[in-house]
Amino acid sequence: LPHKGINSHELAMEAVRTMQKRFYKDFPGGAKEEEYKFATPSTMKPTQWSCFKNALNQICPETTVEGDIRVTPFHDLEEVKKAIEGYVAEMNDNMDKLETVGPVSKFVLPTGERGKLELT
Repeated sequence: LPHKGINSHELAMEAVRTMQKRFYKDFPGGAKEEEYKFATPSTMKPTQWSCFKNALNQICPETTVEGDIRVTPFHDLEEVKKAIEGYVAEMNDNMDKLETVGPVSKFVLPTGERGKLELT
């Protein structure tokens, strides 16, 4: 039943949305991109989603999101990496504070089971 599980697709969608909002705030385009005529600023985009194939009425227990992060040379790559690792750690520490949709969407269950995000 939907109220007894964590929907990994919903968690993945919220995690990606949260990370993108923070990424674009922390690593915006600027004068250097304009000066050197970069077509875009640094970007973070999910490009592929996958999960265990199950019935349409079953909640998928695990979702994998893969994507592309392109960083202009005006941002330090190590800073970007640390920031993204920090976003994931903060979401894992505050799983109960992530935004959900609908009355039975949860990332922490009454049993104490919690959703978990991993970077690979």
